[in-house]
Amino acid sequence: MSWTERFFTIWKTKNMYRFPDYIFKKILSETRGKILDIGTGNGLKLKKILEKILENNKNQIERVVALEINKNLFQVAKELLNYDFIDVVNCSFEDFQRDEKYDTIFAFEVIEHVQNPYFFIEKCRELLNNHGCLIITTPNKKIYRLQEKFYSFVSREKNKTHIPEVDELGQSHVKEFDYKELSLVLKQFFNQVNLYAIYPFHSIRSKLYEKINEITNFLPFSIRILAICRK
Repeated sequence: MSWTERFFTIWKTKNMYRFPDYIFKKILSETRGKILDIGTGNGLKLKKILEKILENNKNQIERVVALEINKNLFQVAKELLNYDFIDVVNCSFEDFQRDEKYDTIFAFEVIEHVQNPYFFIEKCRELLNNHGCLIITTPNKKIYRLQEKFYSFVSREKNKTHIPEVDELGQSHVKEFDYKELSLVLKQFFNQVNLYAIYPFHSIRSKLYEKINEITNFLPFSIRILAICRK
């Protein structure tokens, strides 16, 4: 493995779960009550959010249900999310059935993996309380693919035109959206949809870069999109 391959492997692994600070603050401000985390993966994203909330306001969280279909990731998440108020469940979102509504639903890097995004979003809406909030992140198709090409180039992969259709956890993408497509789909189910740009190389710890990202919120340039949706 070349030094460039080692560098980008370490860089992506270390920073794959880091939100820009202003995005993280938006997520924290919307998180409360009963929480459903769809596709929690290894549980690290959820853990970081909950730890920060618990530092400041323990009463902000009532209980959490975390879903993960992959058995190996489920086992990791179950050990990592070792809290009395968290129920880690090994099942798909399609098979998930509970007679309760949620105040906050997370779907971080999930919608690009589902066969039917319309069914997915509709079910999310049905599981929300009237004043609940759906929080989604997903790759912004065009910029995401450009960055993947860049990774392929610097890693000197044999097929430099190949665009990986898997994420960092090795899961395949079924349908990627650009910011316009995502907005149109979400607005069919929610009256209020706010989109926020997450710029490429957002793991670079630069306050200036993050401030530019926050102020401009130029969605066409974003590598990922944060969507906050309300009924």
